[in-house]
Amino acid sequence: MIQAKRRRCGQMSGYRITHPFIYRIWNLILLIPILIAAIPVIFLLYVLVLFTQGFPVFYRGVRLGKDMKPFYMYKFRTLVLGADTHTQNQVLPAQSGLETRLGKFLRESR
Repeated sequence: MIQAKRRRCGQMSGYRITHPFIYRIWNLILLIPILIAAIPVIFLLYVLVLFTQGFPVFYRGVRLGKDMKPFYMYKFRTLVLGADTHTQNQVLPAQSGLETRLGKFLRESR
């Protein structure tokens, strides 16, 4: 009979970084060419959002990161202005009418 390994409460599993400095350098080496290749797409999306929805183009939200430290996350605005007061701490309800046309496409295509 095969028994599943049980994790003790609070025990970490998954990938563990043993050399944070080398891991950071590796991430930067990968990031730079990807970012350079993505700049035209980001610029195109910026212009499309600007002309279809106006300012602000980006949404800024607070998220929790490593060691529960809050940080700001930026993404293209996909909802009408003021939608955050309707949704607050819940998932966007279906057929809410708060998504813009371009925003609906961005959310579906990710």
